[in-house]
Amino acid sequence: MGRARSPHRGRPERHRPGPLPLRPGAARAHPAAPRPAGGRVRRRRRRPARPGKRFDVLVHALARLPDDHWLLLVGGGPEEHLLRRTVSEVGVTGRVLFTGERPYGLDGSPGPDLPSLMSAMDLLASPSAEEAFGLAAVEALASGLPVLYASCPAIEDAAPSAAAGARRVRGGPEAYARAIAEVRAAGLRPRTASEVAQRYSITRSTARLMDVYAAAVSRSPSSLSPLGASTS
Repeated sequence: MGRARSPHRGRPERHRPGPLPLRPGAARAHPAAPRPAGGRVRRRRRRPARPGKRFDVLVHALARLPDDHWLLLVGGGPEEHLLRRTVSEVGVTGRVLFTGERPYGLDGSPGPDLPSLMSAMDLLASPSAEEAFGLAAVEALASGLPVLYASCPAIEDAAPSAAAGARRVRGGPEAYARAIAEVRAAGLRPRTASEVAQRYSITRSTARLMDVYAAAVSRSPSSLSPLGASTS
């Protein structure tokens, strides 16, 4: 998951990196930052360094931004060594932090969990051109973060008014560098959860599923055939 951070806080501490925003900031969880709508999503680890995620786009975008911007890459995968090489080649080694795979919740392992990292971000950038859903972007919106994305069906299927704070970015490093600079120029905003996050919250999804079950069991057994199909 790519993110960018800006200089409203100070250089991130290397032992507690913040999430993947292209803005500089202290990598520490903000105690008042909202959690994803509806409670826990599910326990999982972020694994962004996979083919197709295009995090090299963010590395090159970082090289086009002022030195007070940092990139936090959360997760691990088969392309991590290629990303590290790219970071070195473009000369931004001191401004990119790799966290490795991180748990969704506290599990006793050293270092921050995903909610803590999300709280440290100033924005989330997801340059992947092909996403089946886009959970990382929805989680960021639930945390009140601005989101820059290339593909996110979860956002695209919602009404534009429900995805305030999300912006689709088409193009490569230049486009992302420009978009990140514009987010920073707009200044910090209140961290309130977007409506799109409520749409996909566990609470709402569970209620809708229970409605389906209730409708199914309320049907008269006489209206069903032995195979469960309606006879009407």
